[in-house]
Amino acid sequence: MINIHMAGIDFNKASIEYRERFAMTAAVQAELLRDIKKRADVLGCVIISTCNRMELWVSYDEEPQKKPFDLLCERFCAEPSKYSDYFTLREGEEAVNHLFELACGLKSMVFGEEQILSQVKDAIAFAREQEAADPLLEALFRHAVTAAKKAKTKVRLIAVDRSVAGTMKRLLKDKLGDLRGVDCLVIGNGEMGKLAAKELISEGAKVTMTLRQYKNGFSEIPAHSRVVDYEERYEQFEKSKAIISATRSPHYTLTYEKILPFAGHEEKYLFDLAVPRDIDPRIAGLKNIRLFDIDDLGARMASGGENAGVAEIREIIGEEMAEFYRWQSVRGIMPKINELSDFVLSDLGERLAHGLKGSELDEESRRLVCRAASDAVSKVIVKFILSLQKDMESDMFEDCLSSLGDKDSEPESKSEPCEGPPPRFPLYVDLSNREVAVIGAGNIALRRIRSLLSFPCRLKVVAPDALDEIKGYAKENKLVLELKAYESSDIEDSALVIAATDSREVNAAVAADARKKAKPCSIADNRDECTFYFPSIIEYNGGVIGVCGTGEDHARTKEVAANIREFIKASEIV
Repeated sequence: MINIHMAGIDFNKASIEYRERFAMTAAVQAELLRDIKKRADVLGCVIISTCNRMELWVSYDEEPQKKPFDLLCERFCAEPSKYSDYFTLREGEEAVNHLFELACGLKSMVFGEEQILSQVKDAIAFAREQEAADPLLEALFRHAVTAAKKAKTKVRLIAVDRSVAGTMKRLLKDKLGDLRGVDCLVIGNGEMGKLAAKELISEGAKVTMTLRQYKNGFSEIPAHSRVVDYEERYEQFEKSKAIISATRSPHYTLTYEKILPFAGHEEKYLFDLAVPRDIDPRIAGLKNIRLFDIDDLGARMASGGENAGVAEIREIIGEEMAEFYRWQSVRGIMPKINELSDFVLSDLGERLAHGLKGSELDEESRRLVCRAASDAVSKVIVKFILSLQKDMESDMFEDCLSSLGDKDSEPESKSEPCEGPPPRFPLYVDLSNREVAVIGAGNIALRRIRSLLSFPCRLKVVAPDALDEIKGYAKENKLVLELKAYESSDIEDSALVIAATDSREVNAAVAADARKKAKPCSIADNRDECTFYFPSIIEYNGGVIGVCGTGEDHARTKEVAANIREFIKASEIV
């Protein structure tokens, strides 16, 4: 049983006046996530908050003391009996299936719309930032997003519009016909505001967007739109035929009192794309004002029943849900697998130590043999256990797993397992405008250079000759190339030193000079001369990961780095 519970309020059961009662700003979401995560029975929590729905997801360590609906009512001082009819409560497999369908657009007001995919991704990312997400929710959301991406790529649903902004544009075209040259005001430059502006600009409308002057940093404004200060919105209102408001403001952006003087002059179309609402609903009663909110736009959605692609999407969902449940089942038995691995590897270490005692292998070779044997046996154990789990009945599998790790059969004595060099501590260094010297310009040096070009350092390469690609970087002023033999003075001003020549003597000389000058150095052909190891580097949006082995098994380190890259690509923390 997956101990996940969710409570959600959306357009299906609740009109906008009830939904906005539980709408949250980012600051309120962050506070609520942190408060819930502190509870003793809670492992993790996530909030999905859009204009059409709000859902609280919680994973529990045990029987919940308070379920998500009760936590929401407590936070918003809401009487549960008054709002229970407007919420949907799900748990376990029902909740899991709902999230997959939601991410794929099957539960959106505008059927098949794609914006929900980004909103689900943003929800788990925000929870992660607040340190509220746990591994179970991370995996659930990751697999749901993966299913949605596959569906988006492989299946095209038949829908009149793919977003609320698109529905707004279609309604406006129905009312006004050709939108070319029509003056439109968009209040708010968040994601929804930009979507609305782009939809109108695509039809040739003249779009003006508001921007708050106190906001710091760069604000991306859609091309071909003009900008006015937010405080000038009422002046711009008078000039505009269509007004769209899409902010996260807790207050009305357009109030009844301020709009009253403009009413009756000419017909205007107002679209409120926000929850809680941006536009004072009393404005709808003014002469020549046509006000549409999220619920009005939702009535124009395409019916999911007409989509032949729905069955195909459900098949994709089924496959990806199976992968999630497989992950969950493996996660549940990993402690036992680790316990069994420790048991077997302990016995293996003793047998290897005894078997290698009289061999002619040196200590380094013995360590390599031990490491390779241990890695191979660990993989075999995992494959063996997963095969048993797949082929056996549940009760029989549990009995078998329990007996496999029976401590009564543990060897009487243990020898220390073969050990390699100690692991290196990861240290992340700011190389901004600092010199990094690479001695050598062959294939290994090229790989180091390619990695370093992603960082704001000053690269200096010293070698009698260089590969054409490295010469090309020099011509593009991406590095300084000195075609000459290495000299001790070449590393005088360097923050890091990398030796990657095909000469053992040159590399040793670089290592000796670096030690004398107290320069951190990486020597490609001798780990004992390294004061730091050059890692495999994985970059993602907002960060960098370094993977470093002990120097014994470069293939293994490369494999681990590749697996991490695949994980980053799949989950897109970019």
